[in-house]
Amino acid sequence: MFKTPTLAVNHEKQEWFRLIDGWPAHIAILIGAVPAELGIADPLIGSWRGHALEFITGGLRKPSRAREEVTALAALAGKPPVTMYKRVQLDYKHIGCTLGKLIVKHPALQDFCFRQMTLPPHYRWLSKREVVYLGRRTHAYLGEKFREEYWNWLESQRARPAKGRSG
Repeated sequence: MFKTPTLAVNHEKQEWFRLIDGWPAHIAILIGAVPAELGIADPLIGSWRGHALEFITGGLRKPSRAREEVTALAALAGKPPVTMYKRVQLDYKHIGCTLGKLIVKHPALQDFCFRQMTLPPHYRWLSKREVVYLGRRTHAYLGEKFREEYWNWLESQRARPAKGRSG
């Protein structure tokens, strides 16, 4: 989905995570837009609500106001000049694995996220080869446990018949 590595960044909280396919579900968790019927209480859920988010790709880009301010503060602190992508990785808190651990802790949240990572809504197209590809694509950005649970979930979907179809 992303040809260039991309980070989801919350400058106010100084937090970031690397975007992978299915990232709208991860943003939904952080802004608190998960289905209420999941009934999950965790401080990470909704922790980015009301904050401005920025998506930062590798390489040089026209800077946003937040990027200009972060770059100026880094320069005043005597930090070496680097791209904003690298500055965020150096100075902000990476929450990818924390987010991944939250997701794998709750089966309903797993299903919410994994479905968005695996669209379309039926799974007849999931060959063993595709399961391996999807599993590898997650790398370890959200933690090894997240990848393991995603692979298990993909395998279980492959075994399920498509809804509303016979045979």
